[in-house]
Amino acid sequence: MAVYTELNKEQIISFLKLYKIGKFISFYGITEGIENSNFFLETSEGKYILTIFEKRVGQSDIPFFINIMKYLSSRGFLCPSPIIDIKKNYVQQLQKKPAIIVSFLNGTSKTEITNKDCFNLGSNMASMHLKSKDFMDKRENSLSISGWNQLIKNCNESIPNSTLNEIEPDILEEIQHSFNFCTKYWPTTLPQGFIHADMFPDNVFFDDNKISGVIDFYFSCIDILAYDLAIAV
Repeated sequence: MAVYTELNKEQIISFLKLYKIGKFISFYGITEGIENSNFFLETSEGKYILTIFEKRVGQSDIPFFINIMKYLSSRGFLCPSPIIDIKKNYVQQLQKKPAIIVSFLNGTSKTEITNKDCFNLGSNMASMHLKSKDFMDKRENSLSISGWNQLIKNCNESIPNSTLNEIEPDILEEIQHSFNFCTKYWPTTLPQGFIHADMFPDNVFFDDNKISGVIDFYFSCIDILAYDLAIAV
């Protein structure tokens, strides 16, 4: 999470008129993360997170993200729950960008991970996969084989070789070699279903050494279940 679109108090108060979640008390930008603009929001009825989707997130993907959070929340999985507005919509426009409000989760992410934390996350991930097994929406993983191929092509076309070689000599050739290997041996028969696809430590909250929730479902998709495990590892 991060802040790319700046907001002021008056804009937040005006935006809250679209919802029935109480009167404005306070807000601040959340600086962690890299994708969207996020704000902590407190009203007379509770705490929330306001997210403004930036350029990388396709607007056509947002309903998938909303629906999976609703689906998992309704089945007892600890994740943000999208808040509906007075016209029964989940997505609004703020600063000419799509925006949503979701429920707030207590807890914080950990920087020092223990074996017990990993065990708990594995159990939590398994619960998420099982509880979402009948989820019917579809979204392709943009960061899998097809997406990697396009990323390599984009780097090759848009970044000068001199810049790439400053990172590491012949780095693009090495990446292409690794991609070719993955393409040749990519598993096609492993179980598939919903995956979070971004379960890094900053997206898992702990409270009293217990997982209190998983956030940031904005890379989630349908793919090999083991992909989620690989990312966490």
